[in-house]
Amino acid sequence: MKRSSGALFFLFLLALTTAKAEAQTSDDTRAKVNRNVIGIMAGSMSGTDMSLANDLGLAFSDGYDMRVVAMVGLGSVKDVEDLLYLRGIDMAIVQQDVVDFMVTNDVYPAIRDHIRLVAPLSVDQFHVLASKTISSLDDLAGKTVNYGPTDGGTFMTSSVVFDTLGLDVEITTFPHKIALEKLRKGEISAMMRASGKPVSIIEAALADDGLHLLPIPQEPLAETYGPAVLTADDYPALIEPGQEVQTVAVANALIGYNWPRDHWRGKAIDRFTERFFTSYDKLLDNAFHESWKEIDIALEVPGLERHWAAEDALKKRE
Repeated sequence: MKRSSGALFFLFLLALTTAKAEAQTSDDTRAKVNRNVIGIMAGSMSGTDMSLANDLGLAFSDGYDMRVVAMVGLGSVKDVEDLLYLRGIDMAIVQQDVVDFMVTNDVYPAIRDHIRLVAPLSVDQFHVLASKTISSLDDLAGKTVNYGPTDGGTFMTSSVVFDTLGLDVEITTFPHKIALEKLRKGEISAMMRASGKPVSIIEAALADDGLHLLPIPQEPLAETYGPAVLTADDYPALIEPGQEVQTVAVANALIGYNWPRDHWRGKAIDRFTERFFTSYDKLLDNAFHESWKEIDIALEVPGLERHWAAEDALKKRE
């Protein structure tokens, strides 16, 4: 049976109206889904940083009112680049010294204008394990030392520490386990490791290996790092009871892009940050990572200016 031209035209208009309605519905849904999303770039899938980012999503996501999406990163330097340029990234969990590293190495010289501290998270200690023929960091000048793989946080911290102290060394980038064997054989003079104490690779050093932990001077590193100590409780094979080895603390920090207050993404960060500070106790539940119980989110981090949203949230907590 043939349809009249009028009927065909009516069906065409009906189909067009339906398509427009579906498109409008799709656009509305897309806008609703994306309106209050916070993307957080973090470390490797198996790392603590990723666990913390995932916890933030579980604790503070609330339907369309707030959605926190954790994304797997490729190390602090790349994560900051993603924060600056990758669509959908508003925050990142990185080592605090990534800023100094990027400025010193002319990666992003103006980085301080674009990122701000939301809160400090876990803290690592910087370890320098050396031959006992080396009595201080100054003795390492001109010697061969291991910074660790170039994509790791230890490489970055080692670079910042030695550059700040003005110590020229021959750098190797062996995995830490290989570096320990080379240190034992005298093929290198020291190896570095930035991680929360006690570190298994440092614990593997035995009392008869002829190795010890070197103290790290606080100045001029205090502009970038806080103080820390290593004790015999941490490394009984390397430190005598009652003795301490001074070092520096490397904070892992939650940073945010410095969006203006009136920008819609700035408003999303503000909403998340207020919820993070006012409902932080949620993260103390045993269902979440144990690190949350040890974090002081009000602490300042050397070298990182506080985000305006975090300043506002802190004032409300007082």
